[in-house]
This record gives sequence, structure tokens and C-alpha cells, in this order.
Amino acid sequence: MRPQARRPLAATEASRRRWLPALLMLAGVLTVVAPVYVGWVLSNPNAMPVTHVEVHGDFLHSDTAALGEQIQRLTAGSFLLLDVNAVRDALEADPWIAEVSVRRVWPNRIVIHIREQIPVARWNDDSLVARSGEVFTPPSLAGFESGWAHLGGPVGTAPEVLTRWDELKARLALLGVGIDGVYLSERRAWHFRLAGGGPEIIVGRHHFDERVERLLNTFSPALTQGDMRIARIDLRYPNGFAVAFIDPAKLEPGRQQAAVLSTLP
Repeated sequence: MRPQARRPLAATEASRRRWLPALLMLAGVLTVVAPVYVGWVLSNPNAMPVTHVEVHGDFLHSDTAALGEQIQRLTAGSFLLLDVNAVRDALEADPWIAEVSVRRVWPNRIVIHIREQIPVARWNDDSLVARSGEVFTPPSLAGFESGWAHLGGPVGTAPEVLTRWDELKARLALLGVGIDGVYLSERRAWHFRLAGGGPEIIVGRHHFDERVERLLNTFSPALTQGDMRIARIDLRYPNGFAVAFIDPAKLEPGRQQAAVLSTLP
């Protein structure tokens, strides 16, 4: 086997010298042109437009038509210039939107995940509360006028009120009694109302568990039978309680008859 002839070193060096000026010129051109091109792309909203937007989420209460228009408006323009944080913040400004994530997918796609608020009860006069304890105020409470528990309390107390509500529901469920609302006052005094137009129960600021236990032990028959004569039970007494009765004359005709019959032996 014949050995391959080696290219003379001088010829190789000459070839490099011949191409070096061209390479240096190309590098110089790229050094000038590349920043100009990148600057043009970054300043021109039509250079790399967003062409695909994916939205994922389950929507029960949001205005999906208005939401779609908002997303289309927010994502119009350059893929590179899109501020995903601004898009997220704008969407989360909707009271019905709990959480949003926005990400870019090269080269022209935006993917948005939206989690809608899921209310569990009314809160104070004009808001709703989610299971997480987050309070939000939608533009309208249409559809939430009846059939929803009504909770209330000072700002920041929603998680605490939700916990009390759950505790009371569990304890009263043993008697087959429902609960319509739980409230915490500014002075941190508790009261709640039984379902079906039942009495208001005033517990007060202290000894919550002990007082509720006294209520259940003493009034279980009346609560179970739905005694409509009782308007209010005040448990704030150390060794007893106060009961306010409804005047039969002020009851509706059907309930008035039931109240009178319930007094018969």
C-alpha cells in the first residue's frame, strides 16, 4: 500500500491566507447586520406574530365569549414581545378567574391554563367565597339568591368562618338539621341560623364548643322537629340560655296554624 502524499505546509498556509480576508469580511457584515435584524424583530410586532392560542379550563360561570375576545386582544402581536405576566395579570383581574398560567411555545404558540373560582357560599352582602377561603365579588349574584349558605365576617376571616361552618354542619347533621348561615361579628362573636327559616343561635365570643354542645343536649327534640315557635336562642349565659318565641299572630297563616297545633298536649 502506497503512503498518501502529504500536502505541503506552505500550500496549506497559503490557502488559509487566501480565505481569511473573506471570512473576516463576512464576520464584520454579520456583526453589523445581526443586531439590526434582531432589533427590527424585537421592535416590529408583525415580525413573528402569534398565530395559535390554546386555552384550557372548565368554565361554569365566566362569560366565555367576553373571555375569548379578551384573550385574542391580549395575545395579538409579536410572539417575542408578548408579556406573559401582563396577560396573566389582566385575566386574573376577572373576579371569576382564580388562577392563570401563560407560556410561550416556539415558534408562534401561546398556551393558557385558567382555573375558575368555585363558590361554596355567599359572603356578607355582595360577595362569594371559595373553598380555599378566597372571597371574590362578581359583577352579579344572579343565581345565588337562594339555596346557598350565607356566611359573613370581617375582612380576612373567611377561612375561619368556613371551618366553623363545616364543624356545625357535621354536628347538626347528626340530628338531621341543616344550617343556613354562620356569622362572625367585628367583636368576634359567633351566631348562626338553622335551615328552613329556623331560629338564630347566638353563641357569643367564648366557649363555642361547650355552648353548642349545651344547645344540642337541651334542644335536640325541638330542633329535630323544626319547632317554628322559636325565633332565637341565646347561649351567652354561664348557667343557662334565653329563648325568644315568635308571636303566633305574626306568622304566615300556614305556619301560624302549625305553631298553634304544636302547643296542644
